[in-house]
Amino acid sequence: MRLTRSGTATQALCRPCARPGGLSLREVQVLAELTRGRTNREIAGNLSIAVRTVRHAHRAHLRQTGPSQSRRSSRPSGRLGA
Repeated sequence: MRLTRSGTATQALCRPCARPGGLSLREVQVLAELTRGRTNREIAGNLSIAVRTVRHAHRAHLRQTGPSQSRRSSRPSGRLGA
């Protein structure tokens, strides 16, 4: 997976098999923004999506990885934020 920035937006570019935990591309993009410490509202603005979509993507991550893994990966020092 590779993260690229275009202005204020961050894009996650990856092959379907490289997505962690079977997350969708949008869910990976939201997770990448979370690792940078952004709020749901900031993420929604950066990705041009609704705040509700951000919450849905975050919940999908929680369901697939469990709460303890989610806390680790959404910290600013998480893997996707490096």
